[in-house]
Amino acid sequence: MRVDVDGVTVWPADGASLLTAVRSAGVELPTLCHDDRLTPMGSCRTCLVRSGGNVVAACVTPAADGAVVEVVSDDLRALRREAVELIVSVLPPYALGDGVGSGELARICHSLGIAPETAQGRGGRGRDDTHPYVRLDRDLCIACGRCVRMCSEVQGTFALTLVGRGSDTVVAPGTGGAWADSDCVACGGCVDTCPTGALTEPGLPFGADAAVPARTRTTCGYCGVGCSLEVLTRDGQVTAVLPDHDGAVNHGHACVKGRFAHGFLRSPERLTRPLLRRDGRLEPVSWAEALGHVASGLRAAVAEGGPDAVAAISSSRATNEENYLIQKFMRVAIGTNNIDNCSRLCHAPSAAGLTAAFGLSGGTDTFDDVERADCLLLVGANPIEAHPVVGARLLQRVLRGARLIVADPRAVGLARYADVHLRPRPGTNVALFHGLAHVLLAEGLIDEEFLRRRAARNAHPGDVRSRTRERAAGAVDRGRRRVRHRSGRHPGRRSPGCLSARRLPGAVPVRDGAPRRRRAAGRVLAGERRHLRQFRPPLPTGAFRAGPAGRGHDRLRGRPRHCLGARRGPGLPDAGRGAGRMRPGGTPVRGTVP
Repeated sequence: MRVDVDGVTVWPADGASLLTAVRSAGVELPTLCHDDRLTPMGSCRTCLVRSGGNVVAACVTPAADGAVVEVVSDDLRALRREAVELIVSVLPPYALGDGVGSGELARICHSLGIAPETAQGRGGRGRDDTHPYVRLDRDLCIACGRCVRMCSEVQGTFALTLVGRGSDTVVAPGTGGAWADSDCVACGGCVDTCPTGALTEPGLPFGADAAVPARTRTTCGYCGVGCSLEVLTRDGQVTAVLPDHDGAVNHGHACVKGRFAHGFLRSPERLTRPLLRRDGRLEPVSWAEALGHVASGLRAAVAEGGPDAVAAISSSRATNEENYLIQKFMRVAIGTNNIDNCSRLCHAPSAAGLTAAFGLSGGTDTFDDVERADCLLLVGANPIEAHPVVGARLLQRVLRGARLIVADPRAVGLARYADVHLRPRPGTNVALFHGLAHVLLAEGLIDEEFLRRRAARNAHPGDVRSRTRERAAGAVDRGRRRVRHRSGRHPGRRSPGCLSARRLPGAVPVRDGAPRRRRAAGRVLAGERRHLRQFRPPLPTGAFRAGPAGRGHDRLRGRPRHCLGARRGPGLPDAGRGAGRMRPGGTPVRGTVP
């Protein structure tokens, strides 16, 4: 659509607000209750513009094709100034002082010419410093509601609320007690969105006298989600970690680990230099000496036993680029396919099953597909704990109306929001899903057109037809009527769906373990199929079993003559103390501090 903003023509997308159109024209407009990640509220009235002869709040007014918007005029500027002055007048005098002078509210006041003396409130509403990561100063709260909506709309925790009346309205934990006693999961979203400094975190530079920190964009390394973060550093030290608002995966959100768990970077135990064992002791050496020692060791190993004498095990917490580099190094520089990944220890069955069904060892959908799904099936996963940002996105979709089916014997975090929670007995997953497939086939609920276009094999395997719903009912302790309703006749059955699985079972008995290991190993890393067929496990399977290791034999000390350790975490692990050389690896906060 076409919109004219003070003589500038812009073309916002259908459904965009006037605020989006104004910003597209390069015009700054103050907002105190608005955050692009949240549902528009329009309560602060600081983004007033004129459109169609009426003065409206730009954040909640949809743009119309051919609209003419007036922003820069003396009367509109006066209206916006009065709205901000009214908000500021009830704040204590220090609200716009040097202590909080770099906040969003302070910047808006400066742009509108509002002096700090405008804040003449009495204060005295108290503080809450019980939370380990968040500080609340109620005297600076303007009741904009952004923190409450961030907690409910983005994180889905509902730990915050607004209490009081009129100018005495402030944010408070939903429990009515101390913040530390609430349901807060410490995602930091409330601090990130607060415009006044009422919510802050220790160490976050905030104030006109605070030195401007350097910002480095990086990828969180705590789990495999790949959240984009901005790391704030000053004098070579990390002061805070913020979510990147343009992050393709996390969309400006973070979890407690990615946001606050960076204190280890200042630990005296953190590895910052390579270590080389000399006379039985690990001693610091230069990078040049360490790399030369490693290169000579690798050359000696290849000369003695050939390229297959060397193996690499990478981390599932590394980025795709890092995993690609290690497999490229092993295959091109060393000449071996002996590449493994720690995630194989728990993902080998699901990787084999996904590859057999879809030709890809990973998921075929993206996180964004969740936004288009009307029905979600969660199988054996607990993303609220294991991958909190993904769990929050799933919960957001459920809160917006998507149906959720959870199949897990445990009461996982998302189970409380599920329309159906199936709790199969351990070891009965195959029976459960065969029963579900039986109902779908028997009652004609299969999308035949989709199967004809997308499925390479017979869409109606005969053995599934024999897997009756009675067997599935026994697997989940439910009657056949309930299983029938919860499977084929669920109200979300004909809607677009999305499956999130942690450990899907194999359909073949356990006796195929050895071939499956040969097929699954190494599939986490990028490579061609011929590499997968040629893969040979570099170490006996028993080397990874807790049983043999617990009998007193140290597998690490008894195995290779050439052992290189590259530490992903901050310090020296127990296993690394037996290494011949040890070099620092990446931390969950990459590329920010020496």
